[in-house]
Amino acid sequence: MATIAAPKLTATTDITTISAADFGKLTVADLDSLSTAQASALTRAQLGALTDKTVPAIFSKLTNIDPAEFVGFSQLAVSVLPIASLTIDDIAALSANQFKALTPAQVGTLSKDQLAIISADQLGALATGTAAKPGQLDALTVRNLSGDSFAMLLPTQIAALNPAQLASLGALQLGALTADQAGALTPT
Repeated sequence: MATIAAPKLTATTDITTISAADFGKLTVADLDSLSTAQASALTRAQLGALTDKTVPAIFSKLTNIDPAEFVGFSQLAVSVLPIASLTIDDIAALSANQFKALTPAQVGTLSKDQLAIISADQLGALATGTAAKPGQLDALTVRNLSGDSFAMLLPTQIAALNPAQLASLGALQLGALTADQAGALTPT
């Protein structure tokens, strides 16, 4: 059976004419040849065809992408995004399933403003995703959770906080601590 080749890209290729299936066959070298205008014209389906190898090659060219288009990224693609460079709107547009794919290193690069807008669903996904439990997040990340986000942590997650994380908690997080969360804390 013959392998179907990826489409040939040039600076004048109308990117919208390439199917998502064909777009998924493009190599890093192919994507490097895209102009910023072409990259910004990608469809949700094309974005969904990006892989962990191709996202980094194209991400810097996605300057005008609508935050809603990030929902097209697969979990694997999201796991290699330079997450700290996303805007607050971009972070808000990520689905819970996409948040589940974030690595601890990615979560650790989120700014205070980015952490403050994490939704309850996104935070819940962090608890079950590859970023997993707050015990894997550094103290600065835990300290920068908004009060509302901190209040969404499960008692089991609070119990998993390490001494450095507990020591880093500020008035905002301590004020948001629920009775169930406080009950999960054990003296050491």
